[in-house]
Order: sequence, then structure tokens, then C-alpha cells
Amino acid sequence: MEQQLNEVRNYIAGKFTKNGHKTLDVISPSDGKKISTVPLSTIADLDEAVKSAKEAFKSWSVIPIKERVQVFYRYKTLLEKNVKELAELTHIENGKTMDESVAEIEKALS
Repeated sequence: MEQQLNEVRNYIAGKFTKNGHKTLDVISPSDGKKISTVPLSTIADLDEAVKSAKEAFKSWSVIPIKERVQVFYRYKTLLEKNVKELAELTHIENGKTMDESVAEIEKALS
């Protein structure tokens, strides 16, 4: 099964960034073919991400815990609704069987 995944991009300050620098190929362990690319982030990329995270923390940290925890509950619900798709990605990227992939996702949910 030949599968090409979307190019991976950095996510900084609520936006996916343009990959204007070098990338690294992601190789399928099952057949050795290229399935995607990931950016080789620079020090400037990392500095921008850390600066953005520090800024976001200011507003996030004052939100009451009852509201913050709801974000994680919604995240868990999304994971539960998309187990099959996530398992397929794990299968493609890691060469695990579908059963192993589903088990890994379900373990992460517990």
C-alpha cells in the first residue's frame, strides 16, 4: 500500500509555518519509500516557538482549572472518535500491525 502523507510543518503561535528550510524525508519502515517530510527546524524556529509558548502561558495560566481541564476532555473525545484514523497513521509511520496500532492508541487514552 503506497501512502503519501502531508508534509509536516511546525505549529507556532496558532499557525502552521512555511517550511523555508531544509527537510528530512520520513521513510516507511514497511517498504522503504518516502511518505512525507519534516522540517529541520532552526534555532530561530525554536526561539520563536518558546517565545510564543511563554506568551500563551500568561493567558492560559489565569483560566480556572475547571475550564482548562475541559480542553483535555475534548482532546480525549477527539482521540476516541478517531482511533481508526490514528491507528492507520501509526501503522504507516511505524510499521506496526493495525492491532498493535489500535492497542497503542487505546493505551494512550487510559
